[in-house]
Amino acid sequence: MAQDSVFVLSQDRFVEMVLKYHPVARQSELILERGEFGLKKARGNFDPSVFTYLDDKNFDQKEYFSILGTGLKVPTWLGIDIKFGYDRNKGAFLNPENTVPDNGLWYAGISVPLGEGLFIDERRKIVQQAKLFSQYTIVEQTSMLNDLLLNALESYWDWVKAYNQLLIFSDFVDLARERFDGIKGSFEQGDKPAIDTLEAYIQIQNRRIGTNQSLIDYQKAARELSNFLWFENDIPLEISDGLVPPRLEDIESNINVSNDNLNTILAEIEENHPDLQLYEYKIADLSIEQRWKKEKIKPKVNINYNFLNEAFGSTVESSGLNNYKWGLEFSMPILLRSEIGDLRLTQIKMKEAEIGRSQKSLEVTNKVLVFYRQLQNLFDQIDLYAGNVANYERLLNGERQKFDAGESSLFLINSREVSFIDARIKLIDVKVKTRITYFSYYWAAGILLQEFSDINS
Repeated sequence: MAQDSVFVLSQDRFVEMVLKYHPVARQSELILERGEFGLKKARGNFDPSVFTYLDDKNFDQKEYFSILGTGLKVPTWLGIDIKFGYDRNKGAFLNPENTVPDNGLWYAGISVPLGEGLFIDERRKIVQQAKLFSQYTIVEQTSMLNDLLLNALESYWDWVKAYNQLLIFSDFVDLARERFDGIKGSFEQGDKPAIDTLEAYIQIQNRRIGTNQSLIDYQKAARELSNFLWFENDIPLEISDGLVPPRLEDIESNINVSNDNLNTILAEIEENHPDLQLYEYKIADLSIEQRWKKEKIKPKVNINYNFLNEAFGSTVESSGLNNYKWGLEFSMPILLRSEIGDLRLTQIKMKEAEIGRSQKSLEVTNKVLVFYRQLQNLFDQIDLYAGNVANYERLLNGERQKFDAGESSLFLINSREVSFIDARIKLIDVKVKTRITYFSYYWAAGILLQEFSDINS
């Protein structure tokens, strides 16, 4: 298990690969595109449009009528529609209201809503909601990457733990073999009884059993970690024998969470946590919807005005400012049951979202506090287990000295080794648990991705 002939996969390199190539990370980028093109589609409601129409009738070698119209319509953000056009109509049986000069008729006009649609209309509502959705997708991507990152880091550190525990068992198998060879030589020289060689050989078997189980655990952890390893063009990768995690003693213990850190996180959790931000966007979206529902309770009052001017050579002075066409449209439901029902339903949804946000805020805060307290306990446990390891190592070294002096037995040495191995295994376990809890703490606060901002930039 020597590390000099293999490639060590560091945590930062692993995170970099996950954020760059994992399918969920790539899907999160598509979410941003969905928001971008959704906004572009919504803004298309304000695109100018050209129009034309032709209605022509000929019968019995007579031109009954020919009605031609073409123009440009320009919607504006104020709800006013501007319209430019040209009409040219002729025919023996042309409806008098469609009569225009022989050269045709130009017109320019506006349509202004004075009731429903004055402050907000369907088009403006859609654009405002699309802007919110575009911001929503950014937060949704952060939430997805936070979850992905936590799951990936849990698998990575389980892999680290399994590997380091495997190293311990492998080292003690080698040690048991060396001891067996030494005792066997002493037996052949008549210095040790045969029973000692049997006991030493049994210890080799026990260590090999432990090593085999650790190898199974390591292979399982490696297989689970492979779920997070991808490369370009959606190519899945697997953990090979030439790729290993680092030894725990080679990793800097640079994790620490103070009370000031906790207070800062709790103070900023409302604006930093993506799940709470998603609620904010949902409430803002419903607020826009509510404004539109209130607007629909108003009567529809639209005024249309068109200035008319004869085409080809005429001027405003010659045509006269009094050449115009205008109209007024008015409509309003008598009972407004549908409109009021829609408004009340939207208000109920807003109330539900506000309650859900308050509940989520409490859950997030409590989850952060739980992980914080777990971390403080784990920091204390690391010190305790490290002390246990040091003490068991002293006992083992002392027992070995007594054994070499003929004052102890192989049974006692084996007993001391078992205790020493168990203590080191537990120390590895608590160190890895501390790492996972540390990342879970920042995940609960919604800022795990920020902890790797240098990698993700």
